[in-house]
Amino acid sequence: MDEPVLPRTLAQFPYVTVRIACMDCPRHGSYRLARLAARFGPDVNLELLLYRITRSCPWQVPPLTRRRKYARYCRAYYRDLLHPEPPHEPPPDPEPVTAGRPRLTLVG
Repeated sequence: MDEPVLPRTLAQFPYVTVRIACMDCPRHGSYRLARLAARFGPDVNLELLLYRITRSCPWQVPPLTRRRKYARYCRAYYRDLLHPEPPHEPPPDPEPVTAGRPRLTLVG
């Protein structure tokens, strides 16, 4: 089975809400896709966007900077891309009613 292709830009993001979480600390947040596109542009790279949103993290390392082997670094990620939840689907349609009254079955 082919692995899903991850989006590279904000315009390719598959959800209306962009949720971000951290693997190491309790920091998390959610943002509306339209507001992020208005602020940063729809063609912004998702890695750069993640850096800009998590800039206040004390462990943040600027992009294109080589990480040191044993140094801590920010481990923020797009929550829905790493752990996708099943889509919210409407309940199934009820069974169609047959003509006339429904039959009752006596049990017992």
